[in-house]
Amino acid sequence: MPSPRPLHHPRLAPQSPAPRPAPRHTPRRAPRRTPLMALAALVGLALLSAPARALAAPEEEEFPVTGSVSTSVAFNHGVFHPSAERNAGSAYNLPAADGFGWAVWGLSAGLSYNWEFSKDYSAIFVSGNVSFEQALMETMTRASTPTTQPYEVNISDIGLSLGWTLPKVDEWVKRLNANISLDFSVPSSRASRASGVLSSVNGTFSLGYATPIKLVFQGFASAGFNVLTSPTQQVDCELMPQYCAVSGADLGWSNSLFSWAGGLNAQYPLSFLHGLRVGLGYSIFGGYSAATFDGAATDALASPYAQSGHQVSMPMHRLGFALFYGFNRTASAAQQALNQSLQGQDQEEDSELLKRLSLRLGVGTMQRLYSADNTRVTFPLFDFETLQAARTSYSLSVQLAF
Repeated sequence: MPSPRPLHHPRLAPQSPAPRPAPRHTPRRAPRRTPLMALAALVGLALLSAPARALAAPEEEEFPVTGSVSTSVAFNHGVFHPSAERNAGSAYNLPAADGFGWAVWGLSAGLSYNWEFSKDYSAIFVSGNVSFEQALMETMTRASTPTTQPYEVNISDIGLSLGWTLPKVDEWVKRLNANISLDFSVPSSRASRASGVLSSVNGTFSLGYATPIKLVFQGFASAGFNVLTSPTQQVDCELMPQYCAVSGADLGWSNSLFSWAGGLNAQYPLSFLHGLRVGLGYSIFGGYSAATFDGAATDALASPYAQSGHQVSMPMHRLGFALFYGFNRTASAAQQALNQSLQGQDQEEDSELLKRLSLRLGVGTMQRLYSADNTRVTFPLFDFETLQAARTSYSLSVQLAF
C-alpha cells in the first residue's frame, strides 16, 4: 500500500519527490536557455524607477505597490558524493547522473500591495509570486524537478497571499503583533497538474515578538486543504500511452488532501552592518491523504503499521540557519508580519539601492521526524541519516525591489 505524499506547505522548502520511473524513450537534452537578459532589463527598470517615482509623488507619500525580481541557486550535500555509477547511462545514450545530488537555479517575480481600507486599522497586505526553475546538473532524481527531460525550465505554482495584522494587540502586550493570513495557489506547475490539484488553500496564524535586546521571535501554526480532481494520481493516456498500457490510467498513488504545520523563527540584527541579520527556523509539518483504504489494517497480509481510512503521512521537520541582508518585500503575508517585527530593531541604510536589495544565504536539513526504522526521533541539524547527506541543502538568493 503506497504511503501518502506530504502536502506541500507554501512557507517550507519542498522535499524532493520520490524518483519516478523514467520513460522508455531516450530523453532529449534540452538546450540551456537562461533568461538573463530579461533579468537585467528588470533590474535596470528597478534602478530607474526610484528617481522617477520620487518626482511623481510627494516625498512623504509611500507608493502602495512594490514589485521585485530575484534569482537564486540551490544545491544539496549530495553533490559532494557523486555516484560510482555516474556514467552507467552512457550505454543508453543518457547523460551522466550524479547520484542523489541536485542543483537548480531559479528566477522569480513578485508584487505586493498594502490596501489601506480604513484609517482606524492596519492595511491588508496582498502579494503574488511566480518562479521558474531549471536543473543545473542531471541526477537520479532529475534535480527535484518534475520532468523527464534534463535541464528543462519549469514554472512553479502561482502563489497569492493575503494578510492582516490584528489591531490593539501591541497595546495589550508591548512589541507583540498577531497576524492572520490566507494563501492560495494556482496549479501552473507540472507536478500539480499531473497530480490533479485544482487549487490549494492555507490559513496561518502567527505571533511575533521583538524583545528588548533586539532578538525577534515568530511562532506560527497553519492548516491547508487541497482541491483535487481525483483522490489518486491519474495518467494522461494521450500524453503517456506507454504508462497506461502497463498500469492503466490510475496510478493508485494517493494525493494529499489536508496539511498542518507549525514552527518557530528567530532573527537577530548584527551591529557591525545595518540591515544584516542572522536567523534560524524550525518547522514541523504533515497531513493525510485523499484516498481511503477500508479494512487495510485488518488485512492478514498488511503491515502492522497499516492504516484503515485516510492515510496519515509521516511528519517531516526542518531546521535551517540563514544570513539575511534587507527585507523580502513581496513574500508571503506571514513573512511580512515578521518583517514588521524586525523593522525598528536596526537602522536602515540611507542608500536607495541598498534599501531595495535583499540577500539570503541559507543552509537547512529536512527529513522524517522518525528514523527509517521508527525507533527514534531525528535531529535535523545535518543529514546523518543517509550516506550521501542528500537531505541537507544550501541556497543563495538575491532580490531587488522596485
